Amino acid sequence: MGYKLFLVSVFFVLSGCSSNLINDIYKYTESGNDETAQTAFIILSNMKLREPDIEKIKSDYSGEADIARKFLYEYVLAKRTQEEQYVLSFIKSAERNFPILLNNTSNWVSIGSPVLDQLSMYSYTDDDALSVLLKLVLESDGANQSIVASDLRDVYEVNPQRFLNVVKRMNLDVKSIMLLMEDE
Repeated sequence: MGYKLFLVSVFFVLSGCSSNLINDIYKYTESGNDETAQTAFIILSNMKLREPDIEKIKSDYSGEADIARKFLYEYVLAKRTQEEQYVLSFIKSAERNFPILLNNTSNWVSIGSPVLDQLSMYSYTDDDALSVLLKLVLESDGANQSIVASDLRDVYEVNPQRFLNVVKRMNLDVKSIMLLMEDE
């Protein structure tokens, strides 16, 4: 079912039909199936949302108790609105949601998690987001570690001093982090 949702969504996004599509996709965010719900959140994060859509998402977000679902709401709201409160909430919640960041369990076709991509983007300017990436590179292995290490390398190249300051502030071994980034 998730694959069909993805294909239908892509078709409608490309054809410009969005109002009913957004409502149809949004229904899947409430699915008991984590894969389908996560796919729906990712699709929504890549669509143009009207103000009433955003207000509905904000309302549902404020009443959400599940940590993982709340994090996915923050992801959509941070990406679509770029409002500071949602960006900061997303970054803060990232540390409690490593499985979502490290595993693309959605039907969205990508090597890594689109949610991780968003966090990586914020790490260029936000020290807390960079701290989460540094913790992720130490917690992950295989392809996930390679993806995170590549993101860290990019951040390092933009501002090496800031990067090293965050590593030192976290009391991490600079040489070990640099070796991880080099090996990957």
